[in-house]
Amino acid sequence: MLSALARPASAALRRSFSTSAQLSIALT
Repeated sequence: MLSALARPASAALRRSFSTSAQLSIALT
């Protein structure tokens, strides 16, 4: 159960991080 919750959570975290990184790169 924990892994079932952690997998999509880490995927969403990685996606939000990559999008924020792309935004900061585009802003600079």
